[in-house]
Amino acid sequence: MDSKDKTPEKDTEDAKPNIKLTDEQDKKLDRLFTIPLRSANRLMEQLFTDDKFYETTTYAWVGEKSAKKLFLFGVCKEVIKACVGLMNDKEFLQEVPSQKELDRMAKIIVGSITDVQTYRIRKMVELLSILILFDRNAKRDEEYRIFLSAENLDLSLAQQEDFRELYEKRSVSNTQESINGFAKRIQDDLKVLGVSDIWFLDNEKLRKLKPSVFKKKRTLYLTALLVANADERLALGISYGRGYSRPSQSIHPLLGSHDYGKDDNDTSHIVGNSSHLSKIAMHIMHLAYKLAGINDPEGLTKIMGENFEKSEASKNIARFKKELEIGDLVLTAWEDLALIVEEHTSKSGYKAYKIKYLLRPPLPEFPEDWMESSNIEVRNAFFRGHAQEWTAHTRTHGNWFSKEMGKTKDLKLEGASLRAKVRAHGWVGQAHINSEDLPSKKSSLQKIFGLNLSLHAREARGTPISPYAALRAARISASEKPLSLILEPMARIALATPTLRKLCSAN
Repeated sequence: MDSKDKTPEKDTEDAKPNIKLTDEQDKKLDRLFTIPLRSANRLMEQLFTDDKFYETTTYAWVGEKSAKKLFLFGVCKEVIKACVGLMNDKEFLQEVPSQKELDRMAKIIVGSITDVQTYRIRKMVELLSILILFDRNAKRDEEYRIFLSAENLDLSLAQQEDFRELYEKRSVSNTQESINGFAKRIQDDLKVLGVSDIWFLDNEKLRKLKPSVFKKKRTLYLTALLVANADERLALGISYGRGYSRPSQSIHPLLGSHDYGKDDNDTSHIVGNSSHLSKIAMHIMHLAYKLAGINDPEGLTKIMGENFEKSEASKNIARFKKELEIGDLVLTAWEDLALIVEEHTSKSGYKAYKIKYLLRPPLPEFPEDWMESSNIEVRNAFFRGHAQEWTAHTRTHGNWFSKEMGKTKDLKLEGASLRAKVRAHGWVGQAHINSEDLPSKKSSLQKIFGLNLSLHAREARGTPISPYAALRAARISASEKPLSLILEPMARIALATPTLRKLCSAN
């Protein structure tokens, strides 16, 4: 058939982005993966000509210089494993047939890739935190030998504990001998260093020979976060919850729909995870070369510049250290108008502010609440010193004022459009107060959105959704309408516009 006779594919109103990578994304990921992979391979070759020594000295007592090399060789191994895994993820996505809409299986497949990515993020973040602390704390090569001995000790202790539990407190004598040997190596090296403990070990558990003899991963992570520079802190993930705890959740079953649909099953989410993992791996290799005392001409310094530690990351970190003053009028990331009433600076240097909501708070019983500075978007210094005057003004003209403060957003209400935000929010709020006003339209909107119209508008726009918004909508609606009006699948509702049909359709 001649090409001009071919019928072009018809885009439907239900068209959604497919999960196949674009050519641009493919090239970007190739570069992101190969930089740390090649960097790790180059360092491996400089540490040992082959891997026989690394492979055969797992339990051996080696010289302190060799121990440091073995430690760094293992770092390179973990980085290459992560990069190979990322390349496999990319290849899988390239083989996915082009499709307009993600079906159930496609969402689950992408979710499985995301799960594996988050395992790797946790593992690499843990490794980066260890290297940051070695860079800041290590004085002698014996510390690397202690680390490897402690790793062996932990494995033997875990094996012995498992046998004891399974066979009613009986133990394996050969395993116990290994435990005693590794413990003695650690104590001998501590004597050489002239100390009784070391920064990465739990002294009490080491004394009692109870697993794990390492300090908790959380403790090491938080310690690294305190001494990390801006770029390293971004790679670590800003905080324990973002960088370590949340990725750990993928290890456990999650039966709700928190990781299903929306951004979790989108190509950009996978690309974002891959980019983050690559960034972590680059920082790991930068520190590995630094600890080895070897220059890497093709490494992170070349990619980000000689002064990369003073790069844009400092500006990104700055939003968590945003300077506001008590009495400032602000808009939150969820576009709630509020007043700063208290401030706090954490030991990490991050700022948090207690705010007083000037219009409707997310939950009525909490008119004031704490919020990190990164979630405060707008500060208007013009209003400072006039808080009482403007507080009274906003109570009278709240909807107008909120619209003016957020006028850069899309305020146009097209029927029952999901992008209806400030005007629709105020309109429905007024209808709620005056129940005789347009009851049929109010009921129709409630069926689609619940009372909190802004929840779905923000979700469609990709802005943060307050974790309390759905709860607030449910509480308010439950007393007036059956809860099914909020939980009811949207496909059952007659929608006025193609946009709504597209966004709300169900398979």
